[in-house]
Amino acid sequence: MEYTGRHTYLFETGKWKAIGTYFDENGIPVNVTGESSMDVTKKIWTLHGFMELQLDDPIKIFNRYIIKPFDPQKDHTTWISENPALGKLKGRFTIVNDMIISQYQSEDGKFSGSEVLLFIDDDQYQNWGVVFENDFKISSWEVMLERFE
Repeated sequence: MEYTGRHTYLFETGKWKAIGTYFDENGIPVNVTGESSMDVTKKIWTLHGFMELQLDDPIKIFNRYIIKPFDPQKDHTTWISENPALGKLKGRFTIVNDMIISQYQSEDGKFSGSEVLLFIDDDQYQNWGVVFENDFKISSWEVMLERFE
């Protein structure tokens, strides 16, 4: 499907499944699944989600975002998140045509990262991301997001 000029992820209430690969600090791949749930209101947007590493003893990585709704005159907005492993994060979502780019840093400056979400169609996005601890890459991933509600 051709990009329509409007994004569905982040901008519409819905639930999304993630399937793909997580890479640890040594680049070792692990299958990963996950879900995210987006709730859009006029005053606040919230995104709850998790990724689950498919190991013998599965590990779930949780995240909850509070997103300032986009100003219709701007292509970017800010967000905050409480992440159990990384602490309080502050970030920004920026729209660049068919991509949503997220950049963030922990409150103490120790952790930083970025993500790219590429619009495939109204119900699918390709997602890539990376997390750093200071100058050391601690993880990255590539997943396909598919809306299921």
